[in-house]
Amino acid sequence: MASAIGDVTWLQQSLYDTRKAYSVSKEHGLAPIHLAAQNGQLECVRVMIERYKVDVNFQSESGWTPLHLAINKSTQKRGLRCVRYLLGKGADPSRPTHTGITPVHQAASEGHVKCLHELIKCGATIDAVDGNGHTPMSLARVWGHRECARILSNQQWYLDKQEYLTESLEKEQETKQMEEEMQKLSLIRLAAGKHESQLAFKRWLDEKRIPDVATMYGPLPTEERKAADEVRATQSLRPTPVPLVTESSIVIRSKTEYDSFDGAPLFASRKPAEHHDSDRKLELIPLERISASKRRKGQRTEGLRPNRTRMMKNVSPVVK
Repeated sequence: MASAIGDVTWLQQSLYDTRKAYSVSKEHGLAPIHLAAQNGQLECVRVMIERYKVDVNFQSESGWTPLHLAINKSTQKRGLRCVRYLLGKGADPSRPTHTGITPVHQAASEGHVKCLHELIKCGATIDAVDGNGHTPMSLARVWGHRECARILSNQQWYLDKQEYLTESLEKEQETKQMEEEMQKLSLIRLAAGKHESQLAFKRWLDEKRIPDVATMYGPLPTEERKAADEVRATQSLRPTPVPLVTESSIVIRSKTEYDSFDGAPLFASRKPAEHHDSDRKLELIPLERISASKRRKGQRTEGLRPNRTRMMKNVSPVVK
């Protein structure tokens, strides 16, 4: 009774025997610390925990802890102060009763938003199922506490994303470890293959009785290696073959072009191109292709040309 009404002096007088702090009443099955938490009496709760060393998670006959009973809307701010004090002293925010009710179930059914925030901050389990198959989310919806339902849904989404990220990170780490192991195995196999090839080469040299020059004399110095590389480079360079010009690949369109062409055969006469006048061009044309009228006209002009020049010389200038 003293713990229920918050009388600390009467409580200390009643608990002269420390064993009475754990005594459970036969009527409701609750201890003094349960009654103090249920009525929001923080000073009585503090005295029993700090002075009489009562367990913070001490359960009643039905499995209720002081944290369960402190979540009560009838006590208003006093209950919230008790919840914060109990959580600070190490109360378990996820301990269920004998019927599977957790403090989160109690906060969701009571609609106590601030107590629900405090429980979530301490890492309480929000998806536990009680004996009737209800979760805190379902209880908040049944009792019409929308704010509590929204808080629980947001927290559940955050937990799901966090779980997904942890799983993906674990898978990435496993894949990286597998890749590293595969690389190590490949390097080991490569080294073993090189060693086996070297041993096989040495056995072949021993069978053929050929000295192992590389192991006898060691690698070449840098200068000698450069000189050997230059010699190999000069040996690898070959003169490019000159394409041969054949007679079938040349097309001559005139005599002047044939005479001035550099690729003409040696027996051809390399004469410079001449500028022929119209009479010279006529002489080059065969007579069979010239008509009779043009031949007669040419004969007439040949007989008249010297006379015309002579007449022009004998003409005297006209005096005005």
